[in-house]
Order: sequence, then structure tokens, then C-alpha cells
Amino acid sequence: MIREYICPNCHHSGRLLGEDAHATVIDPTCPHCGARIDTIAVAGLDEITSPGEEPHPTAYPPGFQTDYSETVNWKKQAGSPAFLGYEVLGELGRGGMGVVYKARETKLNRIVALKVILSGPFSSADQLARFRTETQAVAHLQHPNVVQIYEVGEVGGAPYCAFEFMDGGSLAKKIGRTPQPLQEAAELIESLARAMHTAHLRGIVHRDLKPDNVLLTGMGTAKIADFGLAKRMESESGHTQTGSILGTPSYMAPEQAAGHTKHVGPPADVWALGAILYHLLTGQPPFQGTTVLDTLERVRSVDPVPPSRTRPKLSHDLETICLKCLQKDQRSRYASALALADDLRCFLDNKPIRARPVGMLESVVRQFKRRPTTAALVGLLLVVASLLVCSLVWLWRAETGRGPLALQSKPYELKIPKGLPSLSIPSDNPLTAARVDLGKQLFFDKRLSVDNSVSCASCHDPSKGWSDGKAVSLGVGGQAGRRRSQTVVNATYQTFLFYDGRAGSLEEQALAPIQNPWEMAMPSLAELEARLNGIEGYRSQFHSAFGADATAETIGKALASFQRTILSGNAPFDRYKAGEADALTEAALRGMNLFAHKAHCAACHSGPNFSDGNFHNIGVGSNSKDFDVGREKISGLLGDRGSFRTPSLREVVRTAPYMHDGSLKTLEEVIDYYDRGGIRNPQLDEEIYPLKLTAQEKRDLVVFLREGLTGSAYPFIAPPRLPD
Repeated sequence: MIREYICPNCHHSGRLLGEDAHATVIDPTCPHCGARIDTIAVAGLDEITSPGEEPHPTAYPPGFQTDYSETVNWKKQAGSPAFLGYEVLGELGRGGMGVVYKARETKLNRIVALKVILSGPFSSADQLARFRTETQAVAHLQHPNVVQIYEVGEVGGAPYCAFEFMDGGSLAKKIGRTPQPLQEAAELIESLARAMHTAHLRGIVHRDLKPDNVLLTGMGTAKIADFGLAKRMESESGHTQTGSILGTPSYMAPEQAAGHTKHVGPPADVWALGAILYHLLTGQPPFQGTTVLDTLERVRSVDPVPPSRTRPKLSHDLETICLKCLQKDQRSRYASALALADDLRCFLDNKPIRARPVGMLESVVRQFKRRPTTAALVGLLLVVASLLVCSLVWLWRAETGRGPLALQSKPYELKIPKGLPSLSIPSDNPLTAARVDLGKQLFFDKRLSVDNSVSCASCHDPSKGWSDGKAVSLGVGGQAGRRRSQTVVNATYQTFLFYDGRAGSLEEQALAPIQNPWEMAMPSLAELEARLNGIEGYRSQFHSAFGADATAETIGKALASFQRTILSGNAPFDRYKAGEADALTEAALRGMNLFAHKAHCAACHSGPNFSDGNFHNIGVGSNSKDFDVGREKISGLLGDRGSFRTPSLREVVRTAPYMHDGSLKTLEEVIDYYDRGGIRNPQLDEEIYPLKLTAQEKRDLVVFLREGLTGSAYPFIAPPRLPD
């Protein structure tokens, strides 16, 4: 029997095999962190086990087979190239019902995902029904964001089907526990919502949408997969009886959690899309209990914690969209997946969204409409009070020279290079010319360090890829740090800053090196404030940019504003993707194909910035006596030991040496390292394994990295004149 769990320690969720519906798992411990876990049997769930591992025979429905070895023999026979017309290249995964192979279709010489019922001709009626449901559902859907089906057949009484092969892994693997960029999250859910709207128009409800069932191409396109639990809206039949729980607890709608399968329709898929959006925004699903039963109860009766609680600077509109999807009452959710997609498009286009919460102000207005006399009196008092306050403030600012006329708010005209998405600018730090210019001066000014010897540009030199060309950066007094200086090119697109992700914004990141005793070593930010306010040229500029003297907050905002303008795009890769066929050389084209497929680079270096923003253990430094634990120091999770944030690869040719410790001097050394499969350690990322690249393939990869990802207009900025 499949048993679902959620770890109370690290909140990792998954499924394990038990001997029957009431049995406990032999070793009820979380495979991620080792903590003890509780499990519960959940109907309709298939477990995907490790590739190459034979499934436990009791994991199957009773009565469908009597000889397990016979099933295995059939599986091997069905997998033979001559038998099915496919050359099996490896096993992608398996569950209680089926096994999925990576295979080559010999007639068309294309790679496919070949799904075969594991029990072969001994399949139960329920298994055959679920298999038919999935193939029929996908066959009715022709959409760029749905995994396509190529062929359905039968061998020896058992069905099989060939699906589009998705080489980018699952969305679950991509996001892990890391919040994603807002625009990227909104665009992804918009595309999935439009795909589900097409499914709903065809009368198909998915019923198990979750990050594990969203697969990615090598270049990051998301597609919905696994329609095994789908149902047709015109039919009340299904594969789970009323009262059974169908789906995955953390992403299922309340009506599913209550076992009301007959009432599960398109609103359940809208809920699931909202739950996936919540995970993208916060790094965790909306409902996580200490046990599966606890999670189901939360889904049914507890409102989700607003995403802004864990991500304070989250867009209010995007949070509103997310929470509207997660309304308990189906009638309060979006009327359709299309309505959800359209509202996300409004958000992306900076237009007013249609889903607006009833806030405090609106509630007060409604009360006043019922009591017009009271409303008129309160309104008059507010007008008088406002005029009095404004007059006093104007007089004070006029006397002190801090009036609004001193504040320069002309927007900074930032041109986004081809290939990069639009920027998400914090509402409390608009990008103005005055702030960018001030931030540029601060960035190059060594007076921000305790002994006037180190500036931000000392470790982020424009002539050295906005890094410093050293294995580890040097601070005041020549002190050596532990890590290499990261480039700040396109840093604005990263959700987390620093190798270990300890900063969540450029504003927060900008102040950390100033106080670090190994870098700029200022004793306190108060001392820095006093130093800058003592320089008349800076004091006047802070008044122009922020309307007041320099503070730690406005210093961080000015530095962040400048760093947001350090962008690189319009590389040959971008021009090639835009339709310029000769933008890449033949060698670079071969390298790009290797990057997305055999070399497996795109598993982590994905998206427009060639970074998934996640944390990975690739083994670098794991055999060192002075081992850097990386992300673990911030998260406290053993699973994060030795993990570091994926860097962007744009302008990578300029940013040598490489890795967090600067241990690899050239791109050739980097590719050789990955080709060997990294350095084995207990937390090594599953995406790291020997690649078996040829010498020519390695050369082609280097060409793509050097030529394909180098922008045509590198953001070189000369040091500005500094104020006295």
C-alpha cells in the first residue's frame, strides 16, 4: 500500500511502501533528514521508486498477479528493442502501476518516455482503466504546455504508450525549498492555467496538479503531465470510491480532502494552481502538517498563511491572486482557469487585477454608506485635520531646507537587454536617476571601509567581470576571505544573494560587506552614516534622492539602485532564440545542444539568467579539512550541507576563477570536473553524475559558454568623480 508522509522536521513530503492498508512502514524515517515520521495510506497514489529498483509485490492491488517473477520477465521482454520498436536507454522511474523508460523510437530516431504497465498481461481492471484514462486525456489535448503523447499500443495483452520526453526534470526538483522570482512564477502559472483551461474545455479535470506533475524541457518550458487521476466531467465514474482521498494532500482542494470525489471539478484544478503558485512564492506548499491527517485537516478547515508573512516584499496583487485560488468555497475562487491566467497577465503587464480583497478602507466605506450623516461629519473632521498637518509639515520642511522641492524623483531610463525579463522594482525604492547616480558613487568609494582602503568595486571590478579575478576576495588589511567574489551582473534577478542565500534583496545585501570584519570592517552603520553626512557633497545628494540625511536604509537603497542597472544580455544565444539563425557558430550550436541535454547543464543553469536560483551540492570542497557547509549554516538543515546558490553563466568567460572557493581556474577545468561527476559526498546533488563527454564535446561546450553567453554591450562603467 502506498503511504504518504510529511516530515515534521524539514517538511519534506513523499511516499513510502507499507505491507497493507493498516501497516506501518518498516523504517518510518524521513529519507531527507532522518527524522521519525508518521504515514497514512492514501488511495489512488502511485509511488515512484529509485530507477533500477524492483517494486515490492504487495504495492499492487490484490488479485492482479500470482507470480511476481513472471511479471518481471514480461517487463524485460517488453523492454527489448525488437519487441516494441524502441531501444531502451534507461529507467526514469516506476510506481505501483507502471514503469517509465527513456527510450529511442527506432523508426523515427527520437527520444521518448515509454510508459508500460509493470504487471503486463496480469494487469487489474483498475490499472487498465487508469492507463486508458491518462492516454485518452492527453490524446484530447494539443497544447504547448501539456506533455504530448506519440503512440499507444498493446503488447501481449498489456498496453504501453510513448510520451514526449522532458529532459529538464520536474518543477518540484527545480524549486525545492527556494522562493522563485515573482515574474517567473507568475508567467509559469499563467501558462499552466491556460493549458488547464484547454483541458477543462475538453471536459477533463486533472485532480492531481502539483510540482511533481509539472515537467520542464531542457530550456525551461513547463508542461503538465500525469493525467492518471483525471476524470471526464460528463462521467461520474472514477478510480476512487466516494469517501476516498484522491490526490496529494498539500495541493488538493478542500472538496478532495473531504473525499467528495463527485464534486471535484475545474475549481479543484484552480485551487491546485494556486497551491503551486504559493510554493513558488514562498518555497513551501500552503498546507503542511506534522502528519498527513493533520495536513488534510488543515486543507479542510484552516486558511493559508498569507505568503507575505514569509516574503515581506511580495507584490500585494500577486498575493491576492494566489489567495483567491485558495478559497475554501469553490464559488469564491476564480470562475475558471482562464480567469486566473488573465489576472496573472494583468499583473505581468502592470495593469489592475480583477481580484481585489475587501480591505479595511472598503469595509469602512460600506459602513458609511449605511450611515451617511456620520460619514459626512467624519469626512469634515478628516479634511480639517489633514490641512492642519500638511501646513505644519510644509512650514517645518521649508525652514529646514528639506522640502519636497529638494527631492529629485526623475525616473531612471533603464534599457533591458534582449533576452532578459523586465525588472521587479521594490515599491519602496523606485529607480530614480538621483538614486542610481548616488549609488554609483558609493559603490566606488573606499571611504565606506574603516580605513578608506576598500570599496565595493575592489571586489566587484567592472574590468574583471564585476568580480575580482582572485580565488578568494581580500578585505581591509589584505585579509583573505573564504569565498570567491561573485559577479554582480544581473544580480537583480536573483531571489537570494550571496553563495549561501543569507540576503533576500539587493538592499539587504549591499550593507552586509560594509559591516563584515573581513571585508570593509566598519564598526557600525551609525559610524558610516556620520561619515557620509559629514561630506557635504554626499549630504546634498541624499537630500536630493531621499529627502533627508544619509541613513543605513537609504545607503542600502542607493547601492541597490545602482546594482539593478548592471545588466548583460543580447548575447548570441539571445539573438539566436529571437530568430537570428547565424548568431551562433556551428560549434556553439553543438555546445548549446549539449548544454541542454547530454551535459545536463540546464538542470540547474536554466531560465533567462542561466540560474535556477536554487542551492546545490556539487561536491566542490567536500574533501577539504576546512569544509565550507554553505547553505546549511543559514537553514540549519543537514540536507543543505555543502550547497551553494547556482550562479548565472552570463559573461562567465570574464569571471574566472570559478566555484565558491575559486578552485577551478578555467572553463575547461570546470567541464572536466562535472564530467567526472563531482566529488562524492553524502549530500551530493542527484543531478551530478559522470557525463562521459568526448574531447570534442567538451570543446563545443566551452565555445558555447564563451561565445554564446557573452553580451554585445558589456556593462563596463568607469569610476565616477567622488564628492568632497
